[in-house]
Amino acid sequence: MTFLFLLIDCRFIIQKIDLDFIQKLNDAKIHFSIIFTKTDKLKNHRLVDENISLCIKKIQKNGFYMPIWFKVSVKDKYGINNLIQFIKKLNDSYQDHKKKLIIPNS
Repeated sequence: MTFLFLLIDCRFIIQKIDLDFIQKLNDAKIHFSIIFTKTDKLKNHRLVDENISLCIKKIQKNGFYMPIWFKVSVKDKYGINNLIQFIKKLNDSYQDHKKKLIIPNS
């Protein structure tokens, strides 16, 4: 099974290229999550949430299924533990498969 993490910079509203890629993932029936990155770059946390909310609305408006999503900052390690826990759950649920997701430098 393939599982993909789509990284989207939370400082910007989702782009057409992102929506096109989501369409391709849906068409190919590839499971994925969205990771909204660089939450540390916006000082106003409300603006981060507003941008993410707009992205989610745009994804849903285009008729796409909204997958599980995370907001993270590598710089201050915000949200990283939630993401690692999610990957561990994925590995546990797909234990019959030979390959597992690797968490580098965690």
